[in-house]
Amino acid sequence: MFVSDRQMLALKRDDIRLAPSTTRNILHLGFPSFMNNIIASINSTMLNHIIIGFGGALALAALAIIALRMPLLRLFTHDSQTIMIGKNAMFIFYWCLPFLALSRIITSIMRPILLVPLCMGLSQLGGLGITGVWLALPLVDICIFAFSWYWLRCYA
Repeated sequence: MFVSDRQMLALKRDDIRLAPSTTRNILHLGFPSFMNNIIASINSTMLNHIIIGFGGALALAALAIIALRMPLLRLFTHDSQTIMIGKNAMFIFYWCLPFLALSRIITSIMRPILLVPLCMGLSQLGGLGITGVWLALPLVDICIFAFSWYWLRCYA
């Protein structure tokens, strides 16, 4: 590794060791983000399996279109069943956007904890099938909004 035309900087393996306190700080700062990503991945996988179980590949395709925030379903598919599923899901989602906007900060913490149990509860135990999954997604945001509102009223 060269510093200039005339000087060379030599780095040895022993020169690049991290102090234990530095390693601890790196892990302390990075571990919560790492766990958040792991939980979100598990959450997404479970949600996909629930959606496929109740609505099949068409429902999963509709979720993908919604997740990409594409409002015009017909730009991406001409299949009437997928469009119908997507329209129903978007109708439910769009009525809850104000709640989503107000609760975004706490969402990253509470969403993984609430989403899968609520999806399973509404779809399987509630007997709502794929509609239960669509309802669970905005209901999680409503629960988070209610928690945020309560927290702000009590502690702000």
